[in-house]
Amino acid sequence: MGDPTRGKPGKSASSLVTIYVVVAVHNRWPFTEQFLASLDTQRLPSKTNVRVVVVDDGSTDGTSRRLRERTDTSVLHGDGALWWSGSIDLALSAIRGELYSDDFVYLGNNDTVLDSGHLAALIRASHESQCDLVGSMSYEIWPTGERYPVTGAFRVNEQELNVINVRPEEIDQFPIDALAGRGLLLSARAARAIRFQPKVMPQHFADLAATSRLIRTGYRACVALNATSTQLERAGSSVEFKPRLSQFLNPKSQLYIPALVSFWAAASSRKAPLLWRMPIRAVRQVTQGNYRVR
Repeated sequence: MGDPTRGKPGKSASSLVTIYVVVAVHNRWPFTEQFLASLDTQRLPSKTNVRVVVVDDGSTDGTSRRLRERTDTSVLHGDGALWWSGSIDLALSAIRGELYSDDFVYLGNNDTVLDSGHLAALIRASHESQCDLVGSMSYEIWPTGERYPVTGAFRVNEQELNVINVRPEEIDQFPIDALAGRGLLLSARAARAIRFQPKVMPQHFADLAATSRLIRTGYRACVALNATSTQLERAGSSVEFKPRLSQFLNPKSQLYIPALVSFWAAASSRKAPLLWRMPIRAVRQVTQGNYRVR
């Protein structure tokens, strides 16, 4: 097998640099429409071109028909069983052969509205900080109407078995262990190397697992705090809720057992203790009343 980090060489100085914008969708066309509209307003550096790749995973609301009206958009199709991880994997498989070394891949969510300088700020951070993975800053709209800033950076605490979001004021104080897939810029080198595990991590933890794997193997990660956007929905991991135990077997849930076990097995330096630490943590959560039984 060839080196996955090698591909087409860089283009000449007179050629366009291409940003491949990848977004996975399932219904919710109004969200997708707003995301694409914000994409159209981007103030990009000169000689920069955007190509949009939407993975429509079994939508029934006419999403694919509406997307055909966009001449700069390619549509890939799923049957509703790809979920986020499988959708991104499908798109990257289609893109990798087209990437030149100075191109980028951007992973976006359709429930996000990008500020007009979003992509330019990410590209600038990638060049200035020599980062292969660049996270962004999003503003969640809380029930009170407050705009709450959330970075795409995370610390992974294998001792406590938890993942901690790095706040904006902490971004230079802690190493970045993983980055969220929402608003993530990948260099061509990183986009060729990143791999997801759709069967065991169809939704939650897929982005953190894939980016943490790259970071551990030497790919540089940073966050562009001036690459801002607004989340139309709060991220599932940040919403206060009291989950049901039945969600341990639901692929859509952040408690999905195969995803949890796979993530912590990869993230932990000591594998054996996981066999008893994870059940103990789960029992503790249940006894503290943090889960509903049904």
